[in-house]
Amino acid sequence: MKDQDTLMSENDDDIARLMELAGPRAEPPAAARERVYQAVLQRWEQTPFIKPQASHQRRWMALAASVLLGLGIGYLTLNQLPADAPGVSGNIVFASGGYSIRGSQDISAPQLQEGAMLRTSGKGRLLIQLDEYTTLRLDHNTSITLQSSSEIWLHSGRLYADSINGAGIRIETPFATITDVGTQFEVTANGETLKVTVREGGVEVKLLGNQVLTATAQAGMGERLTILGANEVQRDTLATTDPSWSWTQGARDAYDLEANSLHDFLFWATRESGLRLRFTSDAVRIASDSTKPCCGKVLDPRQAIDDVLATSDFFALDGQAYELLIDFRR
Repeated sequence: MKDQDTLMSENDDDIARLMELAGPRAEPPAAARERVYQAVLQRWEQTPFIKPQASHQRRWMALAASVLLGLGIGYLTLNQLPADAPGVSGNIVFASGGYSIRGSQDISAPQLQEGAMLRTSGKGRLLIQLDEYTTLRLDHNTSITLQSSSEIWLHSGRLYADSINGAGIRIETPFATITDVGTQFEVTANGETLKVTVREGGVEVKLLGNQVLTATAQAGMGERLTILGANEVQRDTLATTDPSWSWTQGARDAYDLEANSLHDFLFWATRESGLRLRFTSDAVRIASDSTKPCCGKVLDPRQAIDDVLATSDFFALDGQAYELLIDFRR
């Protein structure tokens, strides 16, 4: 009786021969490609939430290959596939609840390769480090494809992007393309409704008809675009400290105070809270950078600000509701 590895190897050979026999054919209509894409995605999303193994990857590859061949997209032969392995598109740095991955060669490692598909369960959340300055958080019931460290396809659900230096992360959705300009923003895709909410900085939103919209945040208020279908757009505002942002706190680890300076902590806490950090002088800022806060790890950034400052030589002045203004304690 043949063992499992032999059977899987023969299955791979059968798929390869089938693709070679199909040969190059004409590109199918865009509508047909979209139907195939949605059918494959739907089948994938119905897969139970289990940690994928090599056999599950082969089943997914076989399903995709058979559907594509059925439509005559035979130009994607083995000889035309890139010889080089895909690059790394990100790293999982936090996970809670259930989630699944398709498309990474080593699924036991935190590294995610280009083209990896991820889906969170009804209780799952993920934090992905895309590059040195950019992170991505996935809420419950969210599915994405990481095309690269700067291009993400959002199929459904909700994500939160945090790009400190404006590296130009791009979120592709069925109705629009969202590009950041040094920002924190949220994108929610639910059926034919798309919401883009900016917490810091700004984004550009390009609709299907090439109409380009912008949304920004300033003075503690962020803009929210609600796109219904392809072109109907509604615009309103949302405070950067609104409780609706709080889901993002469930997609990260506790912050380690002892491993960072007071300045680092305040920068993290205000960014997590939707506040703007300011110091009364350069001397105060420099002193905070050489001060170690006390102590342990914290989860709630707003509460931690009060607790940490109470044990330091610094305090927060009364000011704008969306700012944290730091001075020396007198």
